[in-house]
Amino acid sequence: MSKRTHADYLASELKRMGVERVFCLMGDTNLDFVGALLRHDIALVHGRHEQGVVAMADGYARFSGRSVPAVCTVTQAAGLTNTTTSLLTALNAGSGVLLITGDNPENTDEQRFDQAAFCQAISHNATTITEPASMHEKVQTVLTTLASGNGIGIINMRTQLWKEPVSTAKQLAYTKTKELLPPAASLKKALSLLKGAQRPVILAGRGAAYSNAEASVIELAEKLGAPIVTTVPALGFAAGHVSHAGTAGTIGAGTGSEALSTADCIVAIGTRMSHWTLDERIVTHKKPVIRIDHDKKAQNQRDYLLLQGNAATVTATLSRLVPAAHQVPWFSPTPLKKESPIQSNALNPSTVFARLNDILPKRRIVVVDAGQNTIFAMRMLQVLHNSDFAWTSDFSAIGQGLGVAIGAAFARPKKRITLIVGDGGFMMSIAELDTIARYNLPITIIVINDQGFGQERGALMARSIPAAEANYPSPNLAALAGVYGIKGMQIIDSNDLETLEQTVKDVSGPLLVDIQTDPTIRTDFGARVALHRAKRATQIKSSRALL
Repeated sequence: MSKRTHADYLASELKRMGVERVFCLMGDTNLDFVGALLRHDIALVHGRHEQGVVAMADGYARFSGRSVPAVCTVTQAAGLTNTTTSLLTALNAGSGVLLITGDNPENTDEQRFDQAAFCQAISHNATTITEPASMHEKVQTVLTTLASGNGIGIINMRTQLWKEPVSTAKQLAYTKTKELLPPAASLKKALSLLKGAQRPVILAGRGAAYSNAEASVIELAEKLGAPIVTTVPALGFAAGHVSHAGTAGTIGAGTGSEALSTADCIVAIGTRMSHWTLDERIVTHKKPVIRIDHDKKAQNQRDYLLLQGNAATVTATLSRLVPAAHQVPWFSPTPLKKESPIQSNALNPSTVFARLNDILPKRRIVVVDAGQNTIFAMRMLQVLHNSDFAWTSDFSAIGQGLGVAIGAAFARPKKRITLIVGDGGFMMSIAELDTIARYNLPITIIVINDQGFGQERGALMARSIPAAEANYPSPNLAALAGVYGIKGMQIIDSNDLETLEQTVKDVSGPLLVDIQTDPTIRTDFGARVALHRAKRATQIKSSRALL
């Protein structure tokens, strides 16, 4: 029987599985585990805040291919609760993040709380280890669930166990559960629906990208003569192929929404089909929808025909059953109209992103934070491959982008990462600017700075509340970057914007670009959301008045 401690056992198994680094913020309940990681030659990346540390692991998972878990570790209590937003973002994104923390239930001071219950509330794929005999079984369950598509796993270790001998020598494995194909009857029904369709459309989401389904999706599209529309998180999927018809919904360019609205059959692959994708122009309940998804919960949504399983495997199986043909897509997207610049002394975000498309390398790795100004990026920035793109709005939280970009930089060493972030999201996560500087990461941070919270300005106006309450004047961010030893530049007009191209070409380390934009310019998406929320608030108030 092995005499290794729990800490050494877990560290050695992570090393054997291929884990090369762990994103870390130390505290009293994970110090022994940190020491074991170092003994097993696993590199540590030290962040400044627990939210940032988990976001780094999230970014590492998104850009490394998910062949091994992206591991992070924090301490108990406040250290753990600080991770909440990043954990839920990674969970919704399906990233593959493993958080390892220590738990000291004997605490009698102000940090005492039910940590095991907290972990379970965040994710069903969480386990608390309180005795040596349960170590292998519990950790293996978390790893299997994580490898099979769950966004996060949490190992909550009783602190006293780190130094105790482990009672198992069994190896851990990061392997998926056995993939099952849909029933033959479901495949037969799907073929019947496709045979009767004149205007089929394939809607590909991030699940299709994560499962490497691009080749099988393109093959199916070519056989059906179907355009391929993507969700915003799947930006870059099948880009450049003749079948590609753009993104759907109000957040992205929306060029694919027309195809979805006129389709007579939709094949939805690896997408939640949220209201951000299926806007008011798309009425899916009046047309058959074939949904390919690993989540069996998708069966309960409307009258969709669910083909449950891995997106790539199921799509390839369905494609093989479709008669061989090579048809021209029945739909061609309408080219986007170029927006006329609004006359203003400040820069129009549309002008900024049109120029950034020319300035940034053609093969670019882009992380986009949440927030109104980043909507311009979703609509206008071109990305050639979805594997080079991440949008961090999975929990609708701003401030995740900086951490995710750091993780991306470690996943893609020597490659330049471009982060698009609003001033609000940047200021929320500014602690990790120090992490970028300490590791001299090649990250270009482009801050779209409208001196406040643009979405909230619109929401306040819709409620007849002064929009000035959402104004948050920021300091000179370029000068602030210099305090960290990071090259910074401030852009306030089109002349300054022209100087950015050479700077981007010449820079080797981190770069921060503070682009001052017109705060009065809002996207139609922002205005639509503001009106929707104000209307919803009025409806709720009216219904309560009737109680």
